Amino acid sequence: MFIDVHMHAALDGIDSKAYRALLMQDEATARKMLKKTFQAYKSRGILAVRDGGDNLDLFRLARQVAEEENVLYRSPIFAIYK
Repeated sequence: MFIDVHMHAALDGIDSKAYRALLMQDEATARKMLKKTFQAYKSRGILAVRDGGDNLDLFRLARQVAEEENVLYRSPIFAIYK
């Protein structure tokens, strides 16, 4: 089992502004995007992640989706330092 100790559920590493806009559309869209993210982690053997936090209140939904995907998810809730 691997652990990613620094991930950001609200960023995609390609076009974060567009990605964040999609996350904010509605809960169903955000849920689908987060599910895809956690499934990608699982496919690589990463079963625990620590999110760096965000200002979208995404952590609540991310925690639910991670639990559904059997991924351990931890977050300080808000970004600690920017």
